[in-house]
Amino acid sequence: MYVHRYKNGEALGEGDTSVWECKNRPENKCLMGKNSFKVEPGLYWMIYSENGKIFSAEWFEVRSYKLGEGRFAKGQKYYAYLPTTQMAQIELDPKEDKVNVKVGLAGEKEVGDKYSVTKTLKAELKHNGKAFAGTPGKNPHKVNLYPNTTLETVNLSLLKNNSTLKYKDLKPGKYELNISLDGKGYRKFIFEMKDGKIVYQGRQKESTQPVERMIASEKSYWLWNTYTKEPTYTIPTVDLSTP
Repeated sequence: MYVHRYKNGEALGEGDTSVWECKNRPENKCLMGKNSFKVEPGLYWMIYSENGKIFSAEWFEVRSYKLGEGRFAKGQKYYAYLPTTQMAQIELDPKEDKVNVKVGLAGEKEVGDKYSVTKTLKAELKHNGKAFAGTPGKNPHKVNLYPNTTLETVNLSLLKNNSTLKYKDLKPGKYELNISLDGKGYRKFIFEMKDGKIVYQGRQKESTQPVERMIASEKSYWLWNTYTKEPTYTIPTVDLSTP
């Protein structure tokens, strides 16, 4: 299996994913070895192929901003911006009767010269327009925002008794997950439950074209933030004639 890397449409090379064999077989092209590349701001693609056929691909961006101002400038800070920044991951576990939720965060330029900034996060889950679950207790959950993309675990409890939200609590119908930071709307995710599963949507539909999108799973559902539209980045043309 090979990974093909592209920046702004320009091929950066490919590498054998057998990284663990690099020490014993120096002729292999290691992902972090001979063919590693310098990361500069721009749009990148990680494209996976096997036996001459692409089976998975996803974009990410490298962004930067200046540190300090004027004569106090101290260079630039680089960070990775992933599609998951605008996404939520909902994992349903019927056997364990669990619901695990993670939400993408990114402080970007707001972090500035600091290592991170602290925010208060509050979650609210509605079912058919009525709030029935949210952040446990009365106090918002504190989170740290870094420039780069991170996934923050969000705990949800039923409003009626503050008990942990379970899989069995998710009845058929339409849902809306609202996330606020410091009291301001930050993310909103809309989904529907049917036959004990979340109805696939957007990039997660099994018939999505192109089919080579990485954000898909039989157990985890990825939802896109309704406050923003996903970029329409085009997958670069990959030469699969040689590995």
